Amino acid sequence: MQQISFANDVKASILNIMSRFNTFLIPFLLLALNIPLLAVDVKRGAIRNKGIFGIEMADGMRKFFAKEAAVRSMSTQQYISNGFIVLELNVVTDGSGLLRIYHSRPLSAEELSQAMSSAAGATGAPTGNGSYALPLGVTDVTSRAEDAYDALTDGTVIKDYPNATHAHTIEYRIRSRAELIELFEELEKHWLREEDQEPAAGEARAETGRRTLGGTLFVLED
Repeated sequence: MQQISFANDVKASILNIMSRFNTFLIPFLLLALNIPLLAVDVKRGAIRNKGIFGIEMADGMRKFFAKEAAVRSMSTQQYISNGFIVLELNVVTDGSGLLRIYHSRPLSAEELSQAMSSAAGATGAPTGNGSYALPLGVTDVTSRAEDAYDALTDGTVIKDYPNATHAHTIEYRIRSRAELIELFEELEKHWLREEDQEPAAGEARAETGRRTLGGTLFVLED
């Protein structure tokens, strides 16, 4: 009987160690399998005023609050500007203010070549085999720009005057493109009041049957 008890204790210890090891290993397995970890922390009920929602950046210094009833549209768009590819999220509310959160990075040499080929084709200029070959010096500079760009302050908004005006615009720049897409998806679900899959801990289903912007704080982690 003592041998059986000892064997059971050993088995339980091994299972406990394996359970802890798996818990520690899960994030690394998700990364290895290219499964994205959630980067946007959605805090329902974090704002006492249920008519207000908020978006907060990771540094805690950049915050946006607005009335849910004042939201008129939400949109995303991607475009090229001055050698950068930009993905931006726009939230339009009542009044003259516009919220813009965007991710930007320099075009790669290949993307720049394709863009120039398209421009040349649109003007009827010959492009040889259909692609525009960048000079070696331009390719080298483009590659260095890609490597150095992330060294810039992640939250620094890049404004281009006078080509674009930013009057009455609240702007934030974030490093992660995936996080920006995730933020838009969460805002969309809450604004459209989609069904919630599972209630939060301690909340009844009747209280969390549908998502809502009001009272919710969206915190970006990157």
